[in-house]
Amino acid sequence: MSEVRHWVIHHGNAEIGLRIVIALSWFWNIKNTVGEGYAWGERILDMGDHVAPAIRAKALQKVGGRLAVLNGNHQRAKEMLEESVVILRDSGDQVGLAWTLNHLSNVSKVEAHGKEALALFSELGENPGYAWTLNTLGEVARCNEHYGQAKA
Repeated sequence: MSEVRHWVIHHGNAEIGLRIVIALSWFWNIKNTVGEGYAWGERILDMGDHVAPAIRAKALQKVGGRLAVLNGNHQRAKEMLEESVVILRDSGDQVGLAWTLNHLSNVSKVEAHGKEALALFSELGENPGYAWTLNTLGEVARCNEHYGQAKA
């Protein structure tokens, strides 16, 4: 894996690097090598933003919504997800926006992000995203000590 990272960095090919980060984010999660994935993601994202906005937004969502959170860096996760939201609003990717808002709600514990995600998932007929966001909203309510709302 390190050979690939070195090649990407040496050749300055951030887009290939971000595509690899997107593809491997779940792998790093299930193999409990989140620190490696997070470091990869941060390094490649820092190479610059000369990549397709859709690729950058998705990488920010994967690194911020999963790897940074699991690595314990919630503030950085929030920053990444907020940047992704801006890109996705401009691009019109409603599914990506809904998932990113769901992650942002989970990280920031702000209900409004989750409610916007829920509305988007409902409008798009995305049942898995809708269900996931209901769970997120319950967790946000619990963390904000709104126990009756969390139970509902």
